[in-house]
Amino acid sequence: MAAWQFLSRTENVTREKLQLVGVTAFMVAAKGVEHTPPDPDDCAYWTDNAYSGLEVSSMESRLLKVLSQSPFRPPSLPPTAQDFLTLYLKEVGAGKLASCRAQYYCERTLQEHDMLSFPPSLIAAASVILALKSSPIPVVVHPCSTQKPKSWTEAVAHYSGYSDTKVAACARRICQHVRHTVTTLSGRKLDAVKRKYANGLFLAVSRMEPPTWGGGPGEDAEKAEGGGGQEEGGEISNAEGGNAPGGDEVDVEEAGEEGNGDGGMGGDVEGGLEV
Repeated sequence: MAAWQFLSRTENVTREKLQLVGVTAFMVAAKGVEHTPPDPDDCAYWTDNAYSGLEVSSMESRLLKVLSQSPFRPPSLPPTAQDFLTLYLKEVGAGKLASCRAQYYCERTLQEHDMLSFPPSLIAAASVILALKSSPIPVVVHPCSTQKPKSWTEAVAHYSGYSDTKVAACARRICQHVRHTVTTLSGRKLDAVKRKYANGLFLAVSRMEPPTWGGGPGEDAEKAEGGGGQEEGGEISNAEGGNAPGGDEVDVEEAGEEGNGDGGMGGDVEGGLEV
């Protein structure tokens, strides 16, 4: 964002300096969020020494002058989902488990292009609600608040401005992405975020049961779409039952249609195996 704003306000930037602008903008942004941001020599090394540390420092001064920003917290940069997430977790008084879950869900969306259709505040609200559904907490009401939410879902809605209805579409999309791992055409799995949150430092939340979205109309919609939790349960039941391709699989479907509503998915599968 800083590089884009700089280039839109500056005309005399040659093609050979575009990489220098990009790496300098990265260094400026890192100073606003990282505890140990990179120095100019590090940035020069990343460019394979195409530029020197002195050139990076000179470009940093020029960039900050054009944008009139502080190097420690650039005010013109829009808030990210992490900024909203930190605020919501603090306001509802979430514990470490719920916080780690919410951070994992929120960070997992960064590599998904379709999540760009949701504003950062909505992604943060959906991540917090999904985390709290898995790790409920007592409601902590802010002392300056004039209203008193009755539950943590109402608390998130109160502080974020998003109700469950508005969050539903984004929450379902997050559930889908958390349940699946992106794989490139070459077969390489993009699971760095999942491996990061499998560490004990984050309570290994990525190894826990993936989130599901339910409750009211949202739950019915998820069932109609073939929700991930039910899909996984069905696959596990079929594997344990040793269904062979062909006859048994058809019997399960027929039993499910005949006994619809008698006992949920587990009953359908069990009935199919008995047939």
